[in-house]
Formats: sequence, structure tokens, C-alpha cells
Amino acid sequence: MADLQVTCINKPGGHYNPHTRIRMLGGPGWGKKTEDTVIKEISGRLNQYFVRNGQYAAWLEVDYHNGAAYLKTVPDGTPIDNLLFLKECL
Repeated sequence: MADLQVTCINKPGGHYNPHTRIRMLGGPGWGKKTEDTVIKEISGRLNQYFVRNGQYAAWLEVDYHNGAAYLKTVPDGTPIDNLLFLKECL
């Protein structure tokens, strides 16, 4: 299992809107993957993903809303949304 850093995301219509699903995630050394692929890798314990914000690192986890899986970060003591804070993937 690899620990992979997420440094960017892609979201349709409103990067900072917490109610819009992330479509793609990207990071150094692994490129870009769809949210569904990352969910499968985390759920299957194939890879772990994290976001770094200064001195803080927050791990991604799979959660469910109305039966649909989505990604969120484990609370890390920072007031910002760690995923929405990331830049747009190119």
C-alpha cells in the first residue's frame, strides 16, 4: 500500500462548493485519478491518500451520503476544508 499525496482536484461548476462532487484528484508521481478510482483504492486498502496544508496532513476516507460514496478528510484540527483548499488540476 502506498501513501499518495493529493495536491489538486477538479470539480464541475464551483470549485469551492462543498455540495458539488469532486471528479478528479491528482498528485505528484501518480498523475490524476477519478474520485471513483480513489474510493475503490481506499476501500480496498490498495492505497492511502492524504492532503498536506502547511504542517498539517489529513488522510482521506470514504464516507456515505444517501447511499453514495464520497471522499472527505479525517478531521485534523484546521478550520478549512482540506480538499476544497487545493488548486485545480491542469
